[in-house]
Amino acid sequence: MNRIILLLLAIGWCSLLRAQSGSGVPSTFYPALELITLGDVELRFGRTEQALMNYNNAIAMAPDFAEAYVHRGRLYAIMGRQMESAADFQQATQLNPYAALFIDPRRRLQMLKTDYRSSAEDPMQQILNNPYQTGLEYNLLDRSLIEGHFDSSLAASNALLKTNPLDTEALTCAALSSYFLGQTSKGHKYIDEVIALIPASAQASDIKGMMYKKEERFDEARKWFQKAIAQDSLYAISFYHLGYLSKLEGDTTAALQWFDKALRVEPQLRQALMMRSAVYNAQSNFTGAQTDLQLISDAAETDHALYNQAVLNKNLGDYQNALRLYEDLLYKNPNDVLLLNALGNLYNFFGDFDRAVLHYNRALQLKPDYHTARYNLGITLLLQLRHVRACAELREAEMNNVPGAAMAVRCNCAGF
Repeated sequence: MNRIILLLLAIGWCSLLRAQSGSGVPSTFYPALELITLGDVELRFGRTEQALMNYNNAIAMAPDFAEAYVHRGRLYAIMGRQMESAADFQQATQLNPYAALFIDPRRRLQMLKTDYRSSAEDPMQQILNNPYQTGLEYNLLDRSLIEGHFDSSLAASNALLKTNPLDTEALTCAALSSYFLGQTSKGHKYIDEVIALIPASAQASDIKGMMYKKEERFDEARKWFQKAIAQDSLYAISFYHLGYLSKLEGDTTAALQWFDKALRVEPQLRQALMMRSAVYNAQSNFTGAQTDLQLISDAAETDHALYNQAVLNKNLGDYQNALRLYEDLLYKNPNDVLLLNALGNLYNFFGDFDRAVLHYNRALQLKPDYHTARYNLGITLLLQLRHVRACAELREAEMNNVPGAAMAVRCNCAGF
C-alpha cells in the first residue's frame, strides 16, 4: 500500500509544471522551466551546446524569469565564457533580488559583499578598459567568489600573492576560496597568515571558525566565533554562526538567542532570519516563522520576484518556504488557476490532501477546462481512497489527453 501511495504521489507531483494560463504569474514561466530542466539533462551528459540552446529558448520564451539566466550563467562559466556568465548573473539579480541566494548559496559572501550588484560595469570589462588602474583586480576577485568560480578566485588570489605575499585581502580571498572548495587545510594556512598580520581581525577569526565548522570541530569553531565577537561586538555574522552551531547541536533556545543578537546588530541579515524562521517553524511558532519570512520577502518588489523565489526554493527542496511564497502570491492573485494548481501539488506533497482538493476544486470552478488540475484532483482523491469520484475525474482528464491520466485509469480504476 505504501509503495502504491508513493507511486501515486510521484505521478501527481510530476504534473506540477504542466500549466496553460494564469493571471498573476506569467504563464510562460512554466514551459520555460521545462526547457531549463531539459537543458540541465543535456548538461549532465556533457552536451553543452544542446544545453545552451535550451537555456536560450527558455530566456526567449520568458525573458523575465531569473532562473533561466542563473542556469545559462552557470553553463557559460563551465564553458569559460566568463563575461557572458557575469552578465547573466547580473541580469538574474536585477530581475529578482533573491537570485543572489541561488547564484551564491553559501550565503557567507552575501554578508561580506552585500552590495556587489551595485557595480555599474562588469569588473572584467573595467580591467580591459583600464589595465593599469589599481584595485580592479580585487573587484574581479570578489566577483569570481560571489559567482562561485572558486578555482578562478583561488588562482587570481595566488597570482596577487606572488607579487605581494603579505596582501591580506588576497590571503582572505584565498582562504574563502579554499573553504568553498572543501580544501580546509589550505584554508587554515591562508587565514593563519592573515591572523599573524592582523591579530585583531574579527573577519579573520570568523573565517577561522568557519574552517573548523566545516571540519565538524565545533568546540574549536565556537572559540573562534566568540573571539571574533570579542574583537568586534558588532560582527553580526559571528553571532549567526554561533546560533547555527547551537541549532546543529539541538539547543534551539541558545540558537534563538544568538540569532536574536545577530539581528539586533543587523536587522536584515537574511541568514539569521532564515535560520530563526526554521527554528520557529520546528517549534510550531508559525507566527514568528511567518514574520521572519515576511521580513525576507519585503525586499522583493514584484510578483515576478516572489514567484522566482518560490520556484527556486522548490527546486532546492525548500518546499516549506516555496509553499508560503505561493500562498503570498495567491493572496494577491486569488483567481490564478496556475497558482491554485501549484499549491494543490505542494499540499499533496506534504500529505495535506484535504487542502490539495480544495485548491484543485477552486481552480476547476474558475476554469472548468483546466484538465491538468482535474488530473491532479483525481490523483489526490485516489490517495484519499475516494475511488468513484477519482476515476470520474481521471477519465475526463484522459479524454482530454492529459499526460499520465490513461495510465492512472488503467492502474486504478478497474471496477469503478
